[in-house]
Amino acid sequence: MAEYRLPTVEGRELLIRPCVAASRPQLQVAVLSSRGNIMEAATIEAGDILGLCRGVAKVCREANERFARAQKAEKVAAAARYTAALARNPWLNGEKGVFPDETYIGRPR
Repeated sequence: MAEYRLPTVEGRELLIRPCVAASRPQLQVAVLSSRGNIMEAATIEAGDILGLCRGVAKVCREANERFARAQKAEKVAAAARYTAALARNPWLNGEKGVFPDETYIGRPR
């Protein structure tokens, strides 16, 4: 029997295989555990697979857009944290009387 296994996160796999006990052609989509046991399965009619693929493509585009927005927001937040850390730095905000490039030990002349 032909089947397709797609590796996913945490050692799990997505299993796609034909169903043979149905009156119409169907596919079974299952999530396999890291030990190879079926955790969850769904049966889909073969005629609905094109719609499923379109739905998956649409969700993938949305996931990529959300990920890009989240990365952009994290970059802005990281820049704000960095600016706040610089403002708290006593060597840079003027609380210390010694400049950062000067040393405590006097150098011989």
